[in-house]
Amino acid sequence: MAESSVSRSVTIRERSLADVLAGATRADFSERQAIYLVPLPKHGFMRLSDRAFVALSLHAKGASLEAAAEATRSGDDKWDGSRLGTIRDRLFSRVHDDTEQVNSVGFFGRRQLLASHHVSNIAVFLTRLYQPTIAIILVALASVTFAMTFQRDPEMSAAAIGWGYMWLVLSLFTHELGHASALARFGRTPGGIGFTFYVVYPALYSDVTDAWPLRRWQRLVIDIGGVYFQLLFAAGLLVAGRCAGVPGAHVGAMMIGLTVAMTMNPFLKFDGYWVVSDALGIANLAKQRRAMLFALWARARRRGRVPFPWHRHIAVIVAVYSLANVVFTVSFALYLAPHGWRALREYPEHLRAAVADLADHAYPHTAAPWLALIGATLVLYFLARVAYRLGCQTLVALKRRW
Repeated sequence: MAESSVSRSVTIRERSLADVLAGATRADFSERQAIYLVPLPKHGFMRLSDRAFVALSLHAKGASLEAAAEATRSGDDKWDGSRLGTIRDRLFSRVHDDTEQVNSVGFFGRRQLLASHHVSNIAVFLTRLYQPTIAIILVALASVTFAMTFQRDPEMSAAAIGWGYMWLVLSLFTHELGHASALARFGRTPGGIGFTFYVVYPALYSDVTDAWPLRRWQRLVIDIGGVYFQLLFAAGLLVAGRCAGVPGAHVGAMMIGLTVAMTMNPFLKFDGYWVVSDALGIANLAKQRRAMLFALWARARRRGRVPFPWHRHIAVIVAVYSLANVVFTVSFALYLAPHGWRALREYPEHLRAAVADLADHAYPHTAAPWLALIGATLVLYFLARVAYRLGCQTLVALKRRW
């Protein structure tokens, strides 16, 4: 009776494994060996190497762990039934774990603004904007609009800045709809759109985890979809400012332009980073970037070569990108340090000037103290962000060491 129960339990487990593997798709990455993505509830996907996927498929059909591992062995002495069983158990633990996803490092206070089904309803309607002919026409019209109506020195009154910031916030929402609509354009389901804080910076987010099984060029369209929608919003805002006198239109367009420039920076983990990551076909570019720097350092010290899973030309591009990231980080830190000290020293004065402006007029009347306060706040924000990231990385390194 006991043997029958154990046998029945194993059969159910194997059938469940087959069902789980049935939903796997081969990912479009640049690694030499095939990578499969197994969908997980509330947790995105789990990566499986080609060998692990084939071995687990054999195990799901009835082969023992040892037999499945032996059939897929390729000279790795550590590849055995025990290791395959560990992979299987980790896969099952993630498949059956229905707890909510934990916030990523640096992000906190997630609050969903639009549920997935609401985003899907809106995104399906907006997918028309990704038809090639329509997209080309809209980009051309937006370019002409910027060239004809953009003012380099718009009115910078306190009221105009307030309106401009409101238009910027609205454009951020259209940015996230751009990502979601591109995802829906390729037949995938967009997640929710919500509000979060990154260190001290308020931000919106759109869950496009379902994009991983798509082809690389499709993921690239999703990456730039946010900027595409945001620039269309800015062009429409400029037209409204010129034709209907919408307040703060040019200030808002300027703020949107600066935000887009920062978003497309390939060294910050925004859209530009994901463009580089998907163009190269590397899932975790930040991790591989650090690994590449350690490998280059080891090679410079003649400690041997570290093998990478990509072809040579991809490895060369990652090496150049990694070194460029170091140059950017160091240069930015050297540029920001004196400005940060000045902002910290003069912050109380900027705050008093802004409060005095409010006390005298009961509303922001003079732009100068508010611009100075906003500028100092942004500089201090960047310093807080860098300090936070360095602190987290230091703690992780100490935990690994001890």
